[in-house]
Amino acid sequence: MTLAADGYLQTSRGRGGGICLGRPAAQIVLGEVVRKTETDFQMVECFGEGQSHCALLPACHLKNVLAQALEAFFATLDGITLADLMDTTQARMATLQTLAFKPQAARSRKVVMT
Repeated sequence: MTLAADGYLQTSRGRGGGICLGRPAAQIVLGEVVRKTETDFQMVECFGEGQSHCALLPACHLKNVLAQALEAFFATLDGITLADLMDTTQARMATLQTLAFKPQAARSRKVVMT
């Protein structure tokens, strides 16, 4: 719902309904999508608002390392669009397999009479 409300997706109800992209894939930045769909990036208690109860905090460097790693994570995602993930060259498309939905035959049910 969040992605539809923000215009990343278009949704339609009903028999012929479904979802599709709400904007071109080249305009959908992964970092934005992750920030919209994941709201808690607090990996350790000291990342949160307010006072931390961690006894190691005065001598700990983990908070800074994790903060830098999170920044690098988002910097990488901010440089990638959905279009970047879609390799649609003919050579690549030729390697893809077409998947067909083939429902299994209805399984016979055992009826137990008592």
